[in-house]
Amino acid sequence: MKKALFIFIVFCFAFNKLGFSQKIKQSKNDTNIYYSNQVESIAHFKYGNDTFNKIFLNNFKLKESSKISRTLNIIFLVIVEKNGSINFFRLKPILNNKYQYLVDLAQNIIKNTKKFIPAKLKGKAVRSYYRFDIHICYNGYVHISHYPEIKYDPSLIIDYIEICDNSMELYDYSDPMPSFPGGQTAFYEYLKSNLKYPKQAKENGVEGRVLINFIVESDGSISDVILQKGIGYGCDEEAIRLIEQSPHWIPGKINDKPVRVQFIFPISFKIDD
Repeated sequence: MKKALFIFIVFCFAFNKLGFSQKIKQSKNDTNIYYSNQVESIAHFKYGNDTFNKIFLNNFKLKESSKISRTLNIIFLVIVEKNGSINFFRLKPILNNKYQYLVDLAQNIIKNTKKFIPAKLKGKAVRSYYRFDIHICYNGYVHISHYPEIKYDPSLIIDYIEICDNSMELYDYSDPMPSFPGGQTAFYEYLKSNLKYPKQAKENGVEGRVLINFIVESDGSISDVILQKGIGYGCDEEAIRLIEQSPHWIPGKINDKPVRVQFIFPISFKIDD
């Protein structure tokens, strides 16, 4: 009986050791894809976002024959691999072939920009989600934003490229113009109450005005929030956040009908004495 018990204990110990070594082996060959909130250091472009954006915009050229009637958004969800390369998901076909060359061009530029530093977990490089949003305005202005993806629901991560060509009429002026509920004073109060001065900007004594381009839709909602002119140090991102999270506005009207109106609005950053 004692001999049988001894053999059983030895067997269990050996089984546990085998399972443990298999676990270590799996972690060394980790093929999981992580969100940015799950890693110790996030994936990023080696020379900074501003340099990446310059490289992208220098190579992203629109054809004269393919005019953008309104705002066009190209959204890529990708994987930054352990070696820093970009791996695209299987791409869904787009409905309008007129813009396929823009998708192909953007994809090639991103794929050939190979200086990404992978995310790290426990000191080791891991695969992680990353997103690129390319916004092309009707006036030819192009803006790219990119960031490590933070999603808590894995089902939200899908293989996609999304093209949104909005053919609704867009105005630079209406009568009356769109307005914040309560007027300009209420809007400044909203900014004052909700603005969080970026720590980096405060530490470096950075002050100034950030210009934000956005659209007040015919239902009063805010869309297409794009940085027009920034001052850096986290202020640009904070200004975009404030506009994106703004309550619905009172839409502008033409001939008493609500319309979409494009705005450029300054947000001031000043360190309190």
